[in-house]
Amino acid sequence: MRNFISQKALEDALLFELFDHSQDRDEPIEAEGLRQRLPVAVSKTRTDMAMIELQNQSLVHYETSEYELNGYSILRRGYMQVEKGLSEPSDFFAKYARDKEETLSLSTLNVIPASDRIVTRSDNLPAIKEIESRLKDLESEIKKSNSVEETLDEPKGAVLAEIDAGEALVAGESFRLSKLIGLILPLLRKLADKFSSGAIGKLAGELIEALLKLI
Repeated sequence: MRNFISQKALEDALLFELFDHSQDRDEPIEAEGLRQRLPVAVSKTRTDMAMIELQNQSLVHYETSEYELNGYSILRRGYMQVEKGLSEPSDFFAKYARDKEETLSLSTLNVIPASDRIVTRSDNLPAIKEIESRLKDLESEIKKSNSVEETLDEPKGAVLAEIDAGEALVAGESFRLSKLIGLILPLLRKLADKFSSGAIGKLAGELIEALLKLI
């Protein structure tokens, strides 16, 4: 086993970096840009998952435009959350502002990292059942939708095939978590972004949250 930064600490650190970015810049910033600002190395997958969770909490917003820069911007709720934390010396945000690397180094969990973890059905049945249920619901909504192919610019069958592959993986007695994340997270991110105001986007966001429970 080895130490690694907790997902909650990563989310807070990224929110602070976006808060800091917004102090003198009006343009949005991509998740990769925020990841590069962190004082320690963190994978792209974990960064993406953290940013989607912040978006689900209405703390940040992902802006997309054909004519302007794409990326994340901080919402008022997120700005106020960081500002409140900075006013309290014992809060994570205040500590992180004083010493980023030390604060993240102390925010670790002694567990097997996601990339090495084998998830067994018997030990994680509630979480796995939640993922299975959400995948079935998402599959149903995509089958009913008439706008999936146009919005995603790819065949509906290809989207359903990725979901089927995820369902097949979690149906086994055990699976490697990193494989499941790599298999369906890119699709879930795209669905959560492109269908943010509808049932498909809501289900994709719920699935991302369900995956986080296994980390």
